[in-house]
Amino acid sequence: KALLCIFQVGFRKGGVDILGRRTQLEVLLSVMLLVALLALLACLVVLGLGFNSDSGRGLCLSEACVTVASQIVEAMDRSADPCQDFYQFACGGWMRKNPLPDGRSRWSTFNSIWEQNQALLKHLLGMLKENGTFNGTSEAERKTQSYYLSCLNTQRIEELGSQPLIDLITKIGGWNMTGPWDKDNFMEVLKMVSGPYRAQPFFSVGVSTDPKNSNSNVIQLTFSFPLQVDQSGLFLPSRDYYLNKTANEKVLAAYLDYMVELGMLLGGEKSSTQLQMQQILEFETVLANITVPQDQRRDEEKIYHKVTIAELQVRTGFLGLNGSQIHCGLRGDQILALQLSNCLVTAS
Repeated sequence: KALLCIFQVGFRKGGVDILGRRTQLEVLLSVMLLVALLALLACLVVLGLGFNSDSGRGLCLSEACVTVASQIVEAMDRSADPCQDFYQFACGGWMRKNPLPDGRSRWSTFNSIWEQNQALLKHLLGMLKENGTFNGTSEAERKTQSYYLSCLNTQRIEELGSQPLIDLITKIGGWNMTGPWDKDNFMEVLKMVSGPYRAQPFFSVGVSTDPKNSNSNVIQLTFSFPLQVDQSGLFLPSRDYYLNKTANEKVLAAYLDYMVELGMLLGGEKSSTQLQMQQILEFETVLANITVPQDQRRDEEKIYHKVTIAELQVRTGFLGLNGSQIHCGLRGDQILALQLSNCLVTAS
């Protein structure tokens, strides 16, 4: 009642009761609403002052950040309406300043960065001291520089010609196109080209994380045969080049000519080289025919096959995989999903 009297006195002017007939609850609610509005207004004022004072905080103003920000702005095309063509709005400036280079089917910021990295690597690898010695700080760096510079010695390369490759072919058993051939050492040749030389003509072996258990690693084998977990071994980009001969007739003819020329450069006779290279192309076509199309390989469940060492030996009997040559102490009942360290799988 006292509170009501105070408000009645405060709002009474000239004998007129401004509040009129109001209950005590209505008056109390009105007061609370007024206080809440005043508190909200005070909060907004405080937040506004704090935002203005901290507007410059948290922004990266280093040289690198400013450079990247300027590149983003330069890549934009502000003349384009983002509601109509947002890609042109965001990337139009970059496309205008970076036309497609000659000999390229695509070009992006990643390609540009890759080119910049290649130029940097070329500079680092090509640096030599005035006395002609390598300036690498480690043996690995010196070997890398030596390897890189050997590729630049075109005069020596021309002098050697195909002899280094012919020597390698002889070392691993020969080639019947160019000379004697040890046809009984197929597995030895397969080990050598798949191991030290990383050619992996029919299947590949590698170690990666188990797709269904990120805490373990698995030995991955990919085959170009019906018993495949994955596929590999085709020289042309996809199986369609081999199977759609009508659309790719020119490509297949050029590929065959390339193989024949290569065989002749290594010492092969033209007619026999032509015949055997044609057989190789037909064999690749057979391999392409049993591979799974890319659109059917998107379901990882269909290409995930976890097996034990014993099962692997049974499935790869045609390769002569011998359990005694699987190192790391793997038992036949262990699965190929192990914590591996310095492990090696070899074929006998």
